[in-house]
Amino acid sequence: MDKKSIGVVAVCMLVLFLWGPLVNKIWPPIKVAESAGAITDSVTPALPDATPAPASKDRTVASAITTAASAPATEELSYLENELFKLTFSSRGGGIKLIELKHYPRHVTRKARGDTTLATLNENARLPVLAIASDHNPYTWQTTTNGGVRATARWANGVIVTKDFALGSNYLVTARIRLTNPSDQPVVLPELEWSLGTSTPMGTSVDGQFTGLDWFNGEKMQSATEMWFQNLYLGWFPGTPKSEYVAGATNVVWAGVKNQFFSLVTLPDEPAVRVVARRFDLPAPSAADLEVNPKQTLTPMGHQAALVYGSRSIPAGESVVRQFTVYAGPKEYNTLSRIAFDRKNQLDLVMNFGFFGFFAKALLLAMNSLHGTTGMAYGLTIVVITLIIKGVFWPLTTASTKSMKRMAKLQPQIKELQEKYKDDPQKLQRKMLEFWKEKKVNPMGSC
Repeated sequence: MDKKSIGVVAVCMLVLFLWGPLVNKIWPPIKVAESAGAITDSVTPALPDATPAPASKDRTVASAITTAASAPATEELSYLENELFKLTFSSRGGGIKLIELKHYPRHVTRKARGDTTLATLNENARLPVLAIASDHNPYTWQTTTNGGVRATARWANGVIVTKDFALGSNYLVTARIRLTNPSDQPVVLPELEWSLGTSTPMGTSVDGQFTGLDWFNGEKMQSATEMWFQNLYLGWFPGTPKSEYVAGATNVVWAGVKNQFFSLVTLPDEPAVRVVARRFDLPAPSAADLEVNPKQTLTPMGHQAALVYGSRSIPAGESVVRQFTVYAGPKEYNTLSRIAFDRKNQLDLVMNFGFFGFFAKALLLAMNSLHGTTGMAYGLTIVVITLIIKGVFWPLTTASTKSMKRMAKLQPQIKELQEKYKDDPQKLQRKMLEFWKEKKVNPMGSC
């Protein structure tokens, strides 16, 4: 590769790395008004005193799950942790309020200075993970015999909700949620949104390529990132921002929120009918975040997502059970691929390797393998892999360079032939083929 080509490649790489920050600097994300259908506002109105609706013969009770109390109850927290992460559970919604990842610092650049702040998931979220959007009832917490925690609440329609959470391996959390109708008549549950949590950028980053929603329908993964919500025309010019993403489907196998390095994915035992995500402003950067990036001025954006399940009836004295598995951890291919293989759900797609996924995956596996067997730092493994690739392709590179030099020496003769037969293209082509054969030169050899 000559100096000119190297320069062009260097400029292209520079533009590629600076593209996102440059766009955000010139056209900052436009704040949008809060959607009327935001998850936290989608409250199902309760019937007076939760009395049975007289319309049907079997006197089915219309569901009303909001609490009668107007003032929010005091928040009660519960905790679970293992060697990988610590989970904080909230009585407001009866779900996972915060995940702290023990092996990952919040700011890599601050770790050397003794900063012990951990990377978190679902921070500043509007709803805990696996809370129901319209459920504002207070939950009570207790420990279970298997070392987990249980949240319990009673809705205004009499339905008793029990949520059992337990920690698993590989950043997994299992949740078994039972909705019991203790009355002597059926109760109809309305369409419910089950929170997936909120995607938040790492530290002070506002790069829209990395935050947003991923979901899988059994055949392919689809995404709605912050760039989708910004709705830039031709990927550059400001458009009308979008506040809500709704994917109508009948088979949402899994869905989750993400940032650059971590994912918070919910895998239901029963596929959901839809998945939704809504955009909102996150709090301004903290003093610690600004210390890392003093130039941070843009308001970071969050994306609250949820699985949607349709209306259904709970017969008298019976229960409906929903089971979920939550992955709350790093985008670590070995871990994700192991889960994907065990459950046959292609969870490793959250790695989002892109168009050249096959090559990217091969390089990642080689780097991880080299790091695991030798213990050398990742920076050094990248250098070693680069040298290996250079060595493998050295014969081709050498042959290409020699061919280029031979073609350069023959350029005067080639120009003479082109000038001589410029009025006869067919004869020129024939003469060129004879010339290359005579000189034993392959014009494609320099590619």
